[in-house]
Amino acid sequence: MLRGIAALVAGYGVYAFIRREIGHYMFLQNQYVFFDFEEPLIFFLADYMAVMALFVWVSHYFSKGLKYNTLRKI
Repeated sequence: MLRGIAALVAGYGVYAFIRREIGHYMFLQNQYVFFDFEEPLIFFLADYMAVMALFVWVSHYFSKGLKYNTLRKI
């Protein structure tokens, strides 16, 4: 059940990553970050926490895949 919840949060993280165009800031395509001061703080924090959870989820399963691949070669 926890894996399902983690997958849902990671899925929302993908949505927030695309909607907030975080990739543009990460690869320095946008020099300035413009914040919407009319948006409630809780929504802003929820989006960024979901994006962080997405990167944790991806890195966790990537490391599991590397571990499996390494053990299979031995």
